[in-house]
Amino acid sequence: MTTKPQMTKRNEETIKITKKETKKILTKISDYHGWEHTCLVAHYSKIVALGEGKNTFNAEMSSLTHDWGRTIEKTDIKKRSHATLSCIISKDFYHRLYEDGRINYPQYNDIQRAVKRHSCINKTSNDTLKILRDSDRLSRFDPLGFYHNTQGILVEEGFPFYIDGQTIIRPADAPVMERKDKKCVIDGLNFCLDFEKIAEIDSAKKIFKKLRNTYRSFLELFSRHTDLTDDKLWVAFLKKHADEFRKKKENFEKSFIWDETKKDFEKWLKFYEENVGPEIYSEEKFQDFLNEYQK
Repeated sequence: MTTKPQMTKRNEETIKITKKETKKILTKISDYHGWEHTCLVAHYSKIVALGEGKNTFNAEMSSLTHDWGRTIEKTDIKKRSHATLSCIISKDFYHRLYEDGRINYPQYNDIQRAVKRHSCINKTSNDTLKILRDSDRLSRFDPLGFYHNTQGILVEEGFPFYIDGQTIIRPADAPVMERKDKKCVIDGLNFCLDFEKIAEIDSAKKIFKKLRNTYRSFLELFSRHTDLTDDKLWVAFLKKHADEFRKKKENFEKSFIWDETKKDFEKWLKFYEENVGPEIYSEEKFQDFLNEYQK
């Protein structure tokens, strides 16, 4: 799909309706795959779509409903993927939007296809699907998503933070998507480093590049302190910086005026350039945190 973004008043209303429905559906899901994670994915979807001159409406809509299936994934007796389940349980919602004239049939098909297939890693020519997949992965790379990911692997998946002897920072030439059978949080964070390698869209790659050094700097920090085995300490450290980053992002959004053009992408790219970097997880900041934590 090569349609340029056109966010009409009706589309804006439909986005608001979908956000309200999504927040209600994900109310009992943690930030690992819940409302805050979904908002991050939708945010990246919009700016990546603008960066590429693609359809922002379809990208945002698919992002907002991409994890609805998480609500029934654990109880599904057929063991279907959360992506497939998200497509199934959002079908009636999208059908109502279609009947109300808020989306047309091609939009319905495009959005539902992206939702259903977003967890696959096969190459695709579909723009909405590529945008959703790259944005879902980008959501794990900034300090807020990094915290969500850590907390989710630790608490929901039940893995320890670190197992002595595990690889802390994978070499750049390591096979892509290796170690899917993660045994600790650090393995999971290593696994996510591959997301940049499999990104498909140029605008997403530019954001990955801005976030990469921040992401890796935490692993480098941890590699110097593997003797500190208190899981709560590390989670608290990441939460502190996630909260700080969230405030910066919220303040920037409050004064942001959307042009609905590539200029918006460039402005957000500059925001990330100015507000992320290795210094977020620097040794100095960690020592300051450690002194306060141990009091």
